[in-house]
Amino acid sequence: MWERITAIGTVILIILTLVLISQGPAITHLHWPWFLLPLGIVAGLVVSAIFNFRTARLHNPKPETHKSEPSWLDKLADDDSADMNKRLILCGTSAKLNKDTIAPCIEVTFRLVNASLFKITTEKVEGNVTYPTYARRAAPTPLGRIELPSSDNRPFSQCPQIVNSPFTLDRGNVGEMKLWQFVPLEFTDNIANAGGKIKIDFSSASIWFTFPGTGGHNRFCWRGEKVEVCVS
Repeated sequence: MWERITAIGTVILIILTLVLISQGPAITHLHWPWFLLPLGIVAGLVVSAIFNFRTARLHNPKPETHKSEPSWLDKLADDDSADMNKRLILCGTSAKLNKDTIAPCIEVTFRLVNASLFKITTEKVEGNVTYPTYARRAAPTPLGRIELPSSDNRPFSQCPQIVNSPFTLDRGNVGEMKLWQFVPLEFTDNIANAGGKIKIDFSSASIWFTFPGTGGHNRFCWRGEKVEVCVS
């Protein structure tokens, strides 16, 4: 504090000295070495003021700003934002084939638990669901040849659609997300050849969700699993 007062006082002395010099005779009228005297006084005061200001700055450093530590809730929100696809938990599935429409479709229901701190909303669905195509093949046996089903996975031509899009799920809630997967007419023949049951694989389709996350995270991709479709 005193260093600052001394520095300010030195500046005032410099101003007063300059005023007195301006009121006196011109420097060019002074004989050697007297014309150097006022210049030396001003220079000395300037050096003194600079030294005092530097000393005051060293003795009075700027207070350090301490950043507050994030709360446990903020840390949890960051963890959720970085790993949201694991916070959406699948706890049940069901599927039924609807043949009473112009375009037959499978209605698949995913029962989900939102274990995150954020409300999530579906954005879009990408990719194609796959299904096994069954064909009869002959196999030799001691009693003769019998036909056994063989399968080969094939993608549906249409991407699944979310029913009543967008689907939203608040944090900590349980909800059912329904999707329609339109199927070709021969799909019922595949189910019949498979014994009335067939599993379609939703792991090859990407369901994108948005959420108000932290750390630059605001969307994530979630994938389903194999769902069994039965025909009575």
